[in-house]
Amino acid sequence: MESASEYGPVIQRALLTRELVKLRRSYGMTQEAVAHGLDWSHAKVMRLESGKQGIKKADLMALLHLYGADEDKIGRNLKELATLSKTRAWWDKYREDVSEGYLRYVGYEAGAATIKHSQTAVIPGLLQTRPYAEEVARLWAPDRSKSVVDIRMARQGKIRERSNPPEEVYVLDEAVIHRWVGGEQKLHLMLEQIEHLISISEEPNISLHVIPFGSGFHGGLKGPFTILGFHGDLEDVLYMESRRTCEITFDPKSVAACQQVFGDLIENHALDCGRSRAKLKQVLEDLRPKGK
Repeated sequence: MESASEYGPVIQRALLTRELVKLRRSYGMTQEAVAHGLDWSHAKVMRLESGKQGIKKADLMALLHLYGADEDKIGRNLKELATLSKTRAWWDKYREDVSEGYLRYVGYEAGAATIKHSQTAVIPGLLQTRPYAEEVARLWAPDRSKSVVDIRMARQGKIRERSNPPEEVYVLDEAVIHRWVGGEQKLHLMLEQIEHLISISEEPNISLHVIPFGSGFHGGLKGPFTILGFHGDLEDVLYMESRRTCEITFDPKSVAACQQVFGDLIENHALDCGRSRAKLKQVLEDLRPKGK
């Protein structure tokens, strides 16, 4: 099991607020009672418990004292989480180059236990080779392409260096593996990318599924999405991205709807991992210049 320090500050803040809510409820206290006992506004308690306001050391100590947990094991664990939640994240240096919403997603992804991703346009970022990523960034973010690629490669490295890496499940529409990013003049780029997909699909924690053209219309064609799951009782996170917006939601209905779509894609449309790998190998063979 990973230590709390491996989760990253975004997850640590989420865990801290979740544990404080559980602690309050275990003592049978309402938010109004906490506000009255500490002479705070009800709005402040709501902001702290929702994670919309950072928890200062003095506020944390006041809450722990109120709950009678300032000196026990629970209190010590929460103090450690509070300290870790204020550490500098590796992605902080990219704040001027990418959106806050995207970096918030990266923070959650860094501590995820499961990553489920459905894609219909391009190879998912966590599976891209650097040349492929550079070509996509050159077209979609020409003014900041280097930072976009660097953070994408860093995401891959950090996740797969974890002592307990997440389970990754990908569903790709067949169009993704047939789209020649870079065009015919850069065919080597696609050869390298497909070879990488074949190789990484053999990792024990990575499942790669291809939806063949013959499967027809499916729910994934509405747009790409990612669902992150976590150890403990943190809510799943739904992330949807376009060229203009990045949206993160914890809304149970939205998450459940995409979970249902993802399950349907796996069960009723996509090839299993073995046949998907065979499909990739066939695409690779078709891409290779004849006679070589």
